[in-house]
Amino acid sequence: MFMFTADRLFTGHEDVLLKFMFTVITKKEIYLYDWSDEGCFVRSSDGEDIQCECHHLTAFSVLMAKGDISTETLDTITTVGLSVSVFSLLLFLTIEFLVWSAVVKSNLSHFRHTAIVNIAVFLLLADCSFLASTSPESLSDTVCFVLTVCKHLFFLAMFTWMLCMSVMLVHQLIFVFNPLRKRVFMFLSSILGYVVPILIVGSSYIYCKYTYRPYYDKKTCWLVFERLLEGSMHAFLIPVGTIMMTNLFSMVVVIVTLVKSSVPDSSKADDKDTAKGILKVVLVLTPIFGVTWIIGFFLLMLEPDNPMFEVANYSFTILNSFQFQYLNSESLLVISKAEVWFRTQRKGTIQSRFLTYIFKNVIPSYTYLMTVFFTVLYMDQSAS
Repeated sequence: MFMFTADRLFTGHEDVLLKFMFTVITKKEIYLYDWSDEGCFVRSSDGEDIQCECHHLTAFSVLMAKGDISTETLDTITTVGLSVSVFSLLLFLTIEFLVWSAVVKSNLSHFRHTAIVNIAVFLLLADCSFLASTSPESLSDTVCFVLTVCKHLFFLAMFTWMLCMSVMLVHQLIFVFNPLRKRVFMFLSSILGYVVPILIVGSSYIYCKYTYRPYYDKKTCWLVFERLLEGSMHAFLIPVGTIMMTNLFSMVVVIVTLVKSSVPDSSKADDKDTAKGILKVVLVLTPIFGVTWIIGFFLLMLEPDNPMFEVANYSFTILNSFQFQYLNSESLLVISKAEVWFRTQRKGTIQSRFLTYIFKNVIPSYTYLMTVFFTVLYMDQSAS
């Protein structure tokens, strides 16, 4: 919540909706925009001055923005999206716990599921931290600082485990006859997935403290972007950008390997199967490797008056607050494999009935509710 006072611009009706102007100053130019009146109302008026009060939440896209770029619609998408994400991740982790012995049969599957579970855990913690900080004005400085550190740490840990998974995948493709040993993978991935994020967050905070720069912004409960290569947000942007480029390279290696394996027996049928395989690789690996976060870097590069800015803003918020791909590509794959195993090996057990219930009731309901939500949201936007 924030309040401001302005001189009366009109005389007459009290319910006249006022428009105010504000400036966004950058290094080179000054842009002038209308201040959004969404979430604002007139609190008091004494005939000379008008006191307005505004309530705004924090949109998910603030993680990759130069400042608070929230709107009422983005706030709604963020709140619903993160709530759905939390539910999906809890469901996924519950399923993993129930079917771990059924799906983890080799070192390779152990590596993969260890990485996926860590990604899910840290994403869950990060989403919960973000939900707790969506109303920064109601939080104390200490709570805001703690939540900023939590988000910084948990999102970085999520990305480092994504890096562990992509490196492991490329290693298995290139060194087919020299597989990773379990002890080596667990040691290296633990350092990369747990120690490195702590070092980055700790060193960035210490640097900001001893250079008298702000580590976090009280208005957003997030890191500060001052300008290019200045501001604590770069302790998040640089590692994430490096990991995403590495993961993109890993995805290209997987696709090239898939294409090469089908070249000797090239035919129309094989080409069609190859295309399907590539599409499947892209759909499965894009959310797990965090590729959708690339939109956030376009969001940083675009100015607010650019028509593509709003497209990038909404795309980033929808794709990364809702974890549709994660649930569909991973949870459904695990459920389907485990459901078959329980149906043949442990028919009638609690786990078998639980998985059958999820397939027949939870997932169809989930899909239906998300379809209704986006339909209503689209109609509301069209009407406004």
